[in-house]
Amino acid sequence: MVRIGINASGGDFGDQVVRTAVASVAKDNPTLGINFYSQNHIVDLVWENLKMIKCGSASDELRRMLKDMAEGKINAIITATQSSRLLVAINDYLLSGVKRPGLIAPFPTRSEYKLSYIMDVGATAKVDDPEVFSGWAHLGTDFIVSQAGIAHPRIGLGNIASERACPVISAIDKRLRNIPGYVGYVEPKDFIGGKVDLLLTDGFAGNWTLKWTEYYLDFVFDKLIELIGEKPGNSDMKEVIEQQQQKYLSYDAHLVSPLLGVEGGTVFRVHGAATSEQIAKAFIVVNTRYKLG
Repeated sequence: MVRIGINASGGDFGDQVVRTAVASVAKDNPTLGINFYSQNHIVDLVWENLKMIKCGSASDELRRMLKDMAEGKINAIITATQSSRLLVAINDYLLSGVKRPGLIAPFPTRSEYKLSYIMDVGATAKVDDPEVFSGWAHLGTDFIVSQAGIAHPRIGLGNIASERACPVISAIDKRLRNIPGYVGYVEPKDFIGGKVDLLLTDGFAGNWTLKWTEYYLDFVFDKLIELIGEKPGNSDMKEVIEQQQQKYLSYDAHLVSPLLGVEGGTVFRVHGAATSEQIAKAFIVVNTRYKLG
């Protein structure tokens, strides 16, 4: 049985939101194991596939959950914990040789494959250490091979030009050249064009790209719908655009960002403001979309 852990105190709205999500998932998915780490003694969650782990504090919830994954007691973690607090706790559970974990996110591109990926998208805002990028290249490659089925991922380093770079980017490029699959500098048009399967950048640029893409394309879709208006014969086109907007741009389309480099499995982070319905759906996404264990 796949078993996923979640901490009660991770989100913005208290443990009731997480508790409601856990109850829903445990009741409707009896073959999925859940470990619920909580400071509070909760007696009304009684499904056989649900284990309650009593912890002393919010920090204890997080540490105990990471320890259990490192020891193989759970296969993955879902958490809404703030990134900065999560990274502090994870420092004791990094895979050997990993200097910093990284968040990886899928992006639709023009590639022959369905998705390409960007890493890091916010775990560490500013990184200028070539060894960190080397670690992300290996972690991202392993993830794409195992989860996306791409045997030989193409890796690129984000840059504003294909022929030159600042000293920091140049040093990172030199470090990456001996990694299989590395193709060099990649500009935005190359990434959207499907030149690489994995784009490496620091967390500041990656997170900015993620948010800019979401909000700008949302604006573009809205303008298209506005231009189409309510003219006769345009209702079908409007519906198609709205469906595509929901499929590619809504938070519900993805829900989780895998944090790679953690001992024992993968940490899947959900937004701190996630609702109980979104957290419940995140369990299903993690269990069905990703290979665990």
